[in-house]
Amino acid sequence: MFTNRDEVLEKALRIFAKMNYEKASQMEIAKTCGLSKAGLVYYFPFKLDLFKAVVDKYVFDTQHSKNKFNFTANSLSEFIDQYVAGVENTMQRFVHLLDDGNNPSGCSFNFYYYHLLMQVRLYYPNVEKKLAVIFEQNYQLWKSAIQKAKENGEIRQDLDVEETASMFWQMFFGTSFEESFFQGLDTQKLSRSLHFLYSLLKAWNSGSLQCKETIYSHKRDFNQIKPIIQFVFLFLCVYLRLYNIAVSYMDNVQKQKENIAYSTKKKERTAFPYIRFSPHLQWL
Repeated sequence: MFTNRDEVLEKALRIFAKMNYEKASQMEIAKTCGLSKAGLVYYFPFKLDLFKAVVDKYVFDTQHSKNKFNFTANSLSEFIDQYVAGVENTMQRFVHLLDDGNNPSGCSFNFYYYHLLMQVRLYYPNVEKKLAVIFEQNYQLWKSAIQKAKENGEIRQDLDVEETASMFWQMFFGTSFEESFFQGLDTQKLSRSLHFLYSLLKAWNSGSLQCKETIYSHKRDFNQIKPIIQFVFLFLCVYLRLYNIAVSYMDNVQKQKENIAYSTKKKERTAFPYIRFSPHLQWL
């Protein structure tokens, strides 16, 4: 017989996760715990009290960043590894708690956990602020790690820290929720996805540095051949100038020859007009 309060919470967790808050009666919970209804009421007078105690312990306390993660990372890459490790450890604890050999629906344990979260949103009084705190904690973890990576030059300097943090967080949360409908979250796949996103940020940064190094290398090469280019340019300028002078000189010579020839012909026409034009004297 289960009489310990923590054992009651553990058994109630399985019922709320696999059944439903509405379907789980106090009698059903008491029977699962090996208690009478009066024995259950001794610990929790109302079903909502029991539900809130389960959620406080297995959702809000477990998902608190101080209880879920242990960060000693010096880089964003190490942060990703430690973040995934925290997720996997937490997931394994829930699997251990929920796996009692009874899974008639064949759902993954991740799915049962999200099923519990949906009930938390529906039945836990004034839960919005508590949920917002959990999400904000994760968001701030990513934001701090990305800001540090940006300051250390690990990733691009033009990245928006808040948008980038949101992108990492949404990739984790979206992947976890999607895969819960099938075999559950594959943490190795999650790690590859997060590292792929990280590689895009880092690869772009490396590419920019490589581009700068290439530019500087070309600039150094240009400076080495710059005197040769200047000499060739000067030679071409002198050559073109001399060529223009030569062409101009030849044109002047040709014009002088033409002027001399024209003057000679003009004098001949003036001295011997009949010899040139009279048909009777052409034989001379």
